[in-house]
Amino acid sequence: MLALNGEVRTRVSAYAIVTSAGRLLLTRLSENSPIFPPGAWHLPGGGIDPGEQPEQALARELREETGLDLTSAHLVAARTYAVTRLGVSWHLVGLFYAAEVAPGSPAVTEVNGTTDEVAWLPIATLTSPDAPDPGNASGTALSPAAADALRLLGEGEGEGEGEGDGHGHSDGDRDPIDGGDRDTHGDAHGDAHSRHGDGGGGWGYQRL
Repeated sequence: MLALNGEVRTRVSAYAIVTSAGRLLLTRLSENSPIFPPGAWHLPGGGIDPGEQPEQALARELREETGLDLTSAHLVAARTYAVTRLGVSWHLVGLFYAAEVAPGSPAVTEVNGTTDEVAWLPIATLTSPDAPDPGNASGTALSPAAADALRLLGEGEGEGEGEGDGHGHSDGDRDPIDGGDRDTHGDAHGDAHSRHGDGGGGWGYQRL
């Protein structure tokens, strides 16, 4: 559905998939969310400013939305979304990064931003078969991007079974989401395009 004036706005966003001890770091969208509905749990991250590099945007958004510092990031997937909110039609391109953050307690630091809460949520609960919708725990609404992140994690767990050397990766250049060797520059070139069946971190990368 197009906006009333027929205009479609394009936005490119960088999102962080951060896991720890079976939990996924998620942020809750506030009333100021321009694209996805308020109240949904979303991935940390957001729009890339003109001239800003994706990993710079990722680090900035993480600090604003979670108070945590980005320590490493690697591009693992890209997805597109068509969304209409408040009479505006959006073509959203989401860049998904397997990311790690410095230790600390998450807290929203941005005032009057698009996030009103941040929390570590158990992945097992988010992917419960008893959930009313696939990928959603009962009473936990997820943004389309957060739901896609869960699918990426789930697909990787299945593809990674039986592979690897027992140390989180099957060779020296594996870039898992939660352990093992990693390209700390998050470069979209080179090996970032595809990793199927990587054993590290229990999941494999998806083709872009």
